[in-house]
Amino acid sequence: MKTRISHGLLLMFILNILFGTRTSSSCDTWIAMKRATKDGRIIFTKNSDRTVFDSQPLLLYGRKKWDDHAMIDLGRLSIPQVPETYAVIGSSPYWCWGFEEGMNEFGVTIGNEGIMTKSLQEEIRRKNMGEMQPYGPTGMDILRLALERSKTAAEAVQVIGYMTETYGQFGSGLPATDLKGAYHNSYMVADPVEAWIVETTGKHWVARHVTEDVASISNTFSITDRWDLASEGLIRNAVRRGWWDKSSDKFDFSDVYSDDQPVYLALQRRAGIRANCSLGLLHQKAPDIDESWMMRIARDRSTTPGLDLDVTASSCIAVLPGNDDELPVFWWAASVPGISCYIPYFVQSGKLPSVVSKAGTRGKTVTPPRKVAMDQFSEDSFWWLFRDLADKANLNWDERHKLIRSEFDLLEHEFMAEAKTVSKKAALLINSGSEAEASGILSSFTEKCLNKVIKKLNELRLLFENEVPDIDVSEFKDYIGTYEIRKGLNFDISLVGEQLFARLTGQPAFEVYPVYKDRFEFRVAKAAIKFVRNSKDEVTTLLLFQGGKEIPAKRVPSGPGK
Repeated sequence: MKTRISHGLLLMFILNILFGTRTSSSCDTWIAMKRATKDGRIIFTKNSDRTVFDSQPLLLYGRKKWDDHAMIDLGRLSIPQVPETYAVIGSSPYWCWGFEEGMNEFGVTIGNEGIMTKSLQEEIRRKNMGEMQPYGPTGMDILRLALERSKTAAEAVQVIGYMTETYGQFGSGLPATDLKGAYHNSYMVADPVEAWIVETTGKHWVARHVTEDVASISNTFSITDRWDLASEGLIRNAVRRGWWDKSSDKFDFSDVYSDDQPVYLALQRRAGIRANCSLGLLHQKAPDIDESWMMRIARDRSTTPGLDLDVTASSCIAVLPGNDDELPVFWWAASVPGISCYIPYFVQSGKLPSVVSKAGTRGKTVTPPRKVAMDQFSEDSFWWLFRDLADKANLNWDERHKLIRSEFDLLEHEFMAEAKTVSKKAALLINSGSEAEASGILSSFTEKCLNKVIKKLNELRLLFENEVPDIDVSEFKDYIGTYEIRKGLNFDISLVGEQLFARLTGQPAFEVYPVYKDRFEFRVAKAAIKFVRNSKDEVTTLLLFQGGKEIPAKRVPSGPGK
């Protein structure tokens, strides 16, 4: 692993300015109900997309009783605790109390999506005008609260509704941001029997029972004029704010409450592409959907945008059997699914290997988003090891992705072949009162799988680290020049000796080193540039890559008469 110095942080902040920090427009959750799966089990999947440095440790908390006056610190507010909370496992951003996705001991599983609403824009406007606008829980906080307090999906829907009505959800859901990182939330909620979709706007919400064989949600509304539950005053609130005319034929929740500004309509269209992609792949395989097909969907890049993005921070596949003969399995992949490996975890194991629960240099905290400092790589963090592998794979995706998948696919098939047997054995022990023995079996199985993955992961990282590109240094002179990103913002490429440097307008020069022909990586941060040539072999464009995105910069002509 190359040493990161202080300039690395500076460069990352510069790149965040260029690429933007919003990622609430790129999460996806989908589900296959019993009739659509090979073994008659509900299978739930979510890809969680965050800013590229937003590490996401996996956490497990056991069932616990609380004192009468116990409070929960959510970072930007505290709320009362309940007398007892259920055991949960979940994927949690390093600064956040809540989960992006998670499961409890009863198999209740939830994933959330960021959505943009008229209510949110009104909240932001009021805040900017100086009005008091109290912060509420993040959607991730509400998700974990629902898991800790519910035995069924229907109960979880009620908890989500209560928390939304009581506290709202105002504030950022992204690190190092305040109002710019704010969004409202939708949720998919499942248990071994049924599933629900919940969509919220401010302190209001609607919920629809999933009756289809398969369903998918993304960062856009999916509930229109049909729902099964709703908050009191939902329609009255829209009428009072002038968002709906009573003379209209029907009340369409999506049409009335969705933010209709052009920038968010464009984001919704992109989310619709991804939702239709996952839905189409579900229909393609039903009624024979299994864990491996859900993994295949999570890694799909056939559309633009795809489901598997380089800002994907984790992915889970929850297998929910509808009987007591086996246990729910929480398959979890750290970082980008395309280069990661799903490992089976169990709430009933009672513990997790410490490496999966560690963040990077900042550690795991509960911090208000606006006060969050950027997390960085640590060898002790399972998540960061996979983030590093993703960065290395991006430098030569076609070849390295193929190699990574050939290794991890074998491990996943091995784990899946054994997981069901382990699950049934542990369930039998639990049903006979031998919980401690069951916990030991589950913990040992997960740790065995994890150790195999870490070994292979580090072998791949080392292999890519030591690859020596065959680069002709004499070609470096072809790259020298100025490349315009937009008016007033350029990349200047210079050559000092045999070393190439890239300098963004108004910033220090950063050293870049060759990794493949016409492609270079920054030494101090995980970003890369590629020089694009025309048919005459002339360099005409610079492409800047970071966090799964790219920015083109056109070469500025130079010389006499230019």
